[in-house]
Amino acid sequence: MEFFKNILRMFTAPFMYLNFLYGARRTRKWMKKNEKLQDETFHDYEKRWKYIVKKAKTFTKALGVNVKVINEENKPKGSYLLISNHSSNFDGFYLLPVLGEKAPATAIAKNTLEDSTVRGYFQASETFFVFPNNLRKSLVNFGRAGEWAKNNKRGVVIFPEGKRNWNAELGEFHAASFKIAQRNYLPIHPITILGTIEARKWYKFNSREVQIIFHKPIKASEVMRISTEKLSEKVRNIINAPLLEYEKQFQGKELEKHNKEKERLEKKQKNFEEKLEIKMKKLEDKNKKTEAKAKDKKIKKLNKQTKSKKTNSKKNKK
Repeated sequence: MEFFKNILRMFTAPFMYLNFLYGARRTRKWMKKNEKLQDETFHDYEKRWKYIVKKAKTFTKALGVNVKVINEENKPKGSYLLISNHSSNFDGFYLLPVLGEKAPATAIAKNTLEDSTVRGYFQASETFFVFPNNLRKSLVNFGRAGEWAKNNKRGVVIFPEGKRNWNAELGEFHAASFKIAQRNYLPIHPITILGTIEARKWYKFNSREVQIIFHKPIKASEVMRISTEKLSEKVRNIINAPLLEYEKQFQGKELEKHNKEKERLEKKQKNFEEKLEIKMKKLEDKNKKTEAKAKDKKIKKLNKQTKSKKTNSKKNKK
């Protein structure tokens, strides 16, 4: 029965994906309308969040992924900072239906997603972007994200490694991620997402499972007592433990396949980062040229105005 369901899914998946992209376009239009009317309540946050959750559910169905929640009693409420490992582009979309309508949140993401095909969802959830080449601007947005969560009784989702990592051993967590909680008296909810590498194979006729483990939250009072470095290490160890256990299940040919897939993804990620770096450099150069042209134009205009003033003063003297 499951096999036939997946055959049907394979036929409907392209249409479901198009529907998902349509949702991104629709949310983008909503945000433009709000901006035009200068009224954030016209398409309010609650309406947008419900719509995003609904579309994320459609997307996971199209992928043929079952999301299993472990320790559901630890799910966040009110203002919170949710910290997770990051091994797939779809991590956020697996997480959205799990958080549901009762735990609305925004995210902190790289500015490259501002131009992605699904940017409407990021705009509608009021995502705060970080700029790898502009630390000052990034820190300002970290601060704004914390205030937003505290004032609106909502959450902030962040992947503190700053990039995707397919290894069982997590990379270093950026300390700035934890400052959000410490400066705004927020509890930290660590989560571990498992099975995303296997879940990428949407074209398979069998269903795949992604597990989301909600660990015991760290209370805001405890967050304030611990130093940023110790807090970062503590959260990293909590998230990392299930990843190490998960890797142990792969043996023999399965382990070989799993490692090959990780190597392929790492190469793909490296190529993507190199291309992105070139693209960002070109964009930076283009912006510099535009700024230089605008500056030259301004100087020419000022010189012209100065000359005309001098000419007028000479005429008046005569």
